[in-house]
Amino acid sequence: MWSESPEWIVTILKSASSPTPDPRLAEVLEAFRGHWRAIARRKYPSLQADIEDAIQNALLKLVSAEKLETLRDAAKIAAWA
Repeated sequence: MWSESPEWIVTILKSASSPTPDPRLAEVLEAFRGHWRAIARRKYPSLQADIEDAIQNALLKLVSAEKLETLRDAAKIAAWA
């Protein structure tokens, strides 16, 4: 899904709460958005109107420092997210 290692993805996500977020943050978030959108279209075709709202809520949680602290293994970031 990404060209960066899972550890770097987590570091980039954690940077969201810093005064100077990593410049790759938007790219990483867009990758998650695209991945989740594809899953939602395939699994929940009747919920198309609500998908973007659900994805936006998930992205907010994904950059939450508090939520990221619960991730125990960076290699599992995609499944965790």
